[in-house]
Amino acid sequence: VGNLMYFGTMSGLLYLDIYSNEWNIIDGSQGLNDSAVWDMIEYGGSIYLATSNGINEVSTINQSVITQAEDSFSDLRNVNIYDLEFDSINLYIASNIGLLEFDWETEEINLLSKKLFKKIRFKDGNIMGAYDNLWLIDGNGTEQRVDSDVQSFDFCSTFIWKSNDKGVTLLDTVSSEEWNYGLKDGIPGNKIYEVNCDEDWAWFLTNKGMAFYNWSKYH
Repeated sequence: VGNLMYFGTMSGLLYLDIYSNEWNIIDGSQGLNDSAVWDMIEYGGSIYLATSNGINEVSTINQSVITQAEDSFSDLRNVNIYDLEFDSINLYIASNIGLLEFDWETEEINLLSKKLFKKIRFKDGNIMGAYDNLWLIDGNGTEQRVDSDVQSFDFCSTFIWKSNDKGVTLLDTVSSEEWNYGLKDGIPGNKIYEVNCDEDWAWFLTNKGMAFYNWSKYH
């Protein structure tokens, strides 16, 4: 965001000024509900943090916790928040009590599903969520299991990148063809924590570092 790069860590929200190379951290002593930051999004001049004890809002102007935001998310204290997705209307929250929807305007929180997801993605009015199984939840709340044995995933165009303890798979949702990737292909670790993609690149967070793959060029 601007000249700052933010990192969610087990010790708080770490941020780096990429011009001055100065590092700072925001942790429990400065108002975070919990120092374990699982995910974050930027919206409306703030960084929203998913922690193991609810949601915090941090200003991108002065890098401080916005305490009045605690009222908006007070019902989520003591709730483990795993992942966040958003659009201009709602914030979608994957938590240990289910999939939640937070209305930015009314600040109401609704339960969309009781299923536990560690990762969610929002697209075209539908939500996909994964934890052991990959599920699709449409705008009417209908739940459909898409795949099994999926820990992390991301989708780009008509392709889905997905991972489990064994490696990474690329799925063409049109042809149903799949390709598997692992250590021999250049992924550095044998445990994949997360996989993400855009139209050109896919990247893999592993127990032995991070790797980028220019799949638009080489796949």
